Amino acid sequence: MQGRVILRSFPARHRYQETGTTNRNTCKGFDMQIQVNTDNNVQGREDVIRFVETTVQSKLGAIAEHLTRVEVHIGDENGPKGGGKHMRCMVEARPEGRAPVAVTHNDSNIKSAITHAIDKMRNALDSDLGKLKKHR
Repeated sequence: MQGRVILRSFPARHRYQETGTTNRNTCKGFDMQIQVNTDNNVQGREDVIRFVETTVQSKLGAIAEHLTRVEVHIGDENGPKGGGKHMRCMVEARPEGRAPVAVTHNDSNIKSAITHAIDKMRNALDSDLGKLKKHR
């Protein structure tokens, strides 16, 4: 069951360029959309959404100019029963001009599931973008 979907655009990493005649730097931002989906079993949705946004910006911000969108799906697989590694976080990133990349992490703690899934995503994107740079 789908709970809450939040879609926000964040200015990603800024690129500085020389302007023609004035010789000063201007800031040109890139937008990376972050979409957060939770199921109805996730408690404290607003806090979870803020945590996701902050974590995505801090861990993927350096490569944000290559990403158009990051989708984060969070769910409690056992619902009210609890137990084990029941919190699931699936992250899908959409690199510009490339196929989407998806990773999943299950953990007993929602913040840990989110953090580890985003860490996995950073590693996958570093590998994917590194291969792209080698072929250029």
